Amino acid sequence: MKYLDYIDTWLKYKESEYSFSTLKTYKGLINKHFRPFFKDRQIEDLTRLELQNFINTLTTSQKVCIVLLKKTLKELYYDELTPKDFSSQLRRPPKAHVTKPKQALTREQVEQLFEYLKPNRWYYLIRLLFTSGLRIGEALALQWSDVLWYTKDHSLVHQREYDQCTYVVLKITKTFDEHQCTNHEPKTAFSIRDVIVTDPTTIELLAHQWSAVGYLENSYIAQSRRCSNQPVSRVAIKNIFRKATEALELPFVLTPHHARLNYTSHSLANGVSEKNLQAQLGHSNSNLIRTVYGKAIGNRLEELIDKPNVYYFR
Repeated sequence: MKYLDYIDTWLKYKESEYSFSTLKTYKGLINKHFRPFFKDRQIEDLTRLELQNFINTLTTSQKVCIVLLKKTLKELYYDELTPKDFSSQLRRPPKAHVTKPKQALTREQVEQLFEYLKPNRWYYLIRLLFTSGLRIGEALALQWSDVLWYTKDHSLVHQREYDQCTYVVLKITKTFDEHQCTNHEPKTAFSIRDVIVTDPTTIELLAHQWSAVGYLENSYIAQSRRCSNQPVSRVAIKNIFRKATEALELPFVLTPHHARLNYTSHSLANGVSEKNLQAQLGHSNSNLIRTVYGKAIGNRLEELIDKPNVYYFR
């Protein structure tokens, strides 16, 4: 039996266990890395040296590929198709490529970015990403029925009375997959949550967008102009970030994920607890909050704490 045939069978068997996004990632990595390397290799011909060589040749997605490789090798051993459990004998080599550390924008850079994007029709959506910490897929899947408007005394009001609102609650129950042009469940159960937005400008922009267009409740917040039943293309938003990077001469290329990174890093610096951020971001635990997002602040922690910030969740 070919190793690649076994992987395909194993992945099909795991469809009920893994989320849609995880399966999509695994299939992409198999096509990109596994198929060109293993080709017609039979399971009985696999050797530890060959498997280690495969790991050593990876220059991208190394960590996830190793996880996928070890999972299939364990299954091969449990199914008694290999005499040894090669998964325990493989080692991750020294970094095959230099990765740039994640970096948050400074307060001044955020102001410059917002000023630059004001004429753009998607400014309200990008500002929402920066003031909520949403994933881009979650933001694209948002419909007007998912937006709840609250006053200071926590009373629910209609969009027309947005001037009385002090915060907005976004009901996150789905994410948009552009390849299949449909919504599906988020990656984990923790991703289903209520996200709070307190930035007054973002709330006002959302209200103006709703009243100016008069969308129905089942319409997307970022409704595409070309397709009446779909949100704006993710590629279009990425291109806006890329052009902003060039126009503002930023030291790194902005992506929609930088908005989430920036939101989390600055919220941490402003004293928001990791537990609150965990719930806001939809993480299963708070480990990533400090180890990944916290590092993006670098040595600017004192600077951020000294200047209270209105953009980020408190």
